[in-house]
Amino acid sequence: MSDHAYIEVAVPTPLNKQFDYRLPEGANAAAGMRVRVPFGSRQVTGVVVDVKSSTDVPPSKLKCASLLMDAQPIFTDQMMDILQWASRYYHHPLGEVFKAALPKWLREGRALDDLIEPQYDITDLGREALAAGLKRAPKQAALLQWFSDQERPVTYPELQSASFTRAHLN
Repeated sequence: MSDHAYIEVAVPTPLNKQFDYRLPEGANAAAGMRVRVPFGSRQVTGVVVDVKSSTDVPPSKLKCASLLMDAQPIFTDQMMDILQWASRYYHHPLGEVFKAALPKWLREGRALDDLIEPQYDITDLGREALAAGLKRAPKQAALLQWFSDQERPVTYPELQSASFTRAHLN
């Protein structure tokens, strides 16, 4: 038994098994987090299935996970249970099931924050322009007034519902 923590990772491969890796020094992992691991001659994005204090694999044969990609699990316990059930029910490798459940940009290793929809708000320069009046740009003036009335950042769909377009934002 070693004092290192180990993680069991489902990697996107046609093999119907999970693989154990050493956890990087000082890293904390939880089931449902994405992790970058060496697999053969390449690096792949897998999902942590379990965090363990021991493993049946000799420590000399274990590779170390390269990177924990998330600060917290992106799959909840309930989602993990459902995806593991689907893997068993359809006799499909768990790593492939996780891969199919992730949006493309998460499979590519992008941060979860990239999924958050951008928000727009009026700037100080916009407030100054609104106060000065935009006589030659009535739609932009209307947009700035609308922003000012919202008193909070808004998403693009909210802008569209108020009949504004990207051209007005530009």
